[in-house]
Amino acid sequence: MDLIRDYLSGLSKHLKLSSKKREEILKEIKYHLEDLSSEYKKEGISMKEAKNKAIKKFDNPKRIARKLQWVHGFGSFSENKFKDSSLGTLPFLIATILILLIDPNFLKPNSYFFGLFWISVIGFSVYGFLNAFPAWTISWLGFFNVLILQLLFFAGGYISPLFSIVFPSLFLIFSIYFIVKNQFKYIFLFLMPLAIPYVFYGYDGVAQSHRILMIVVVGLFTIVASFLILYKKLKGIYLIGILGFFLYSFIYFDIVFLAPLKAPIEKNYIGLLPTILGYIIPLIIISIIPGFHFLKQKMY
Repeated sequence: MDLIRDYLSGLSKHLKLSSKKREEILKEIKYHLEDLSSEYKKEGISMKEAKNKAIKKFDNPKRIARKLQWVHGFGSFSENKFKDSSLGTLPFLIATILILLIDPNFLKPNSYFFGLFWISVIGFSVYGFLNAFPAWTISWLGFFNVLILQLLFFAGGYISPLFSIVFPSLFLIFSIYFIVKNQFKYIFLFLMPLAIPYVFYGYDGVAQSHRILMIVVVGLFTIVASFLILYKKLKGIYLIGILGFFLYSFIYFDIVFLAPLKAPIEKNYIGLLPTILGYIIPLIIISIIPGFHFLKQKMY
């Protein structure tokens, strides 16, 4: 029985990566283990003891797999790109259907279907965290980000208007930093759910005009864009970024000019300043980030 082979076999079971990436990692670890075993053998011990000692230095397969997963697995794709793109697009599809069902009064805003949706968002986000966020979980994490922002805005109504501005903004900056630090290219997919809040929650006098048109445009864009981003493994994100610019310009125009906030601002759902900080600025970031990424690649 080969100790190194058994160790690598156990490690492989816990690495949820593409077969190519997994083989590369296992090959590298095998080289290090064999090299380390040879060094220990020079101390006068048997090869079996030397391999055992080398394996012990590498730690438990499950623990080291978890570390390797976070290093190599953030935003990773599986062998089945259709499965990845379908699972990553699912939250946009569900959200759009739920929103559309509100208008003809098939659903109420406080329906338990919305509760089930957010439970799913939390569940898939936790799953993503435990597995170093495979690519398809990034959109679910983006919806989880929207949920936290909504809760912070809601809490601000009871604590302080300043809380409604500062804490959601800080949380948004932190979450963007978390994604950018790991993989810059996933920021578009992560922030795209921010297109949803006004059509998801903004039916109470904030964004009444052209509501159905907004739902259809935002829904179709997020569904098609998320599917293509994941199916093409983020290729063509620059074109989608340009389309995003037009989409968000349309939303901005609708909110600011066609559905102006009514005075006093306290009676509105969120308020003007939190709207700018927590909604419009992130959408501008989404629009310009693919272009910035493209220029960065060309320059270097």
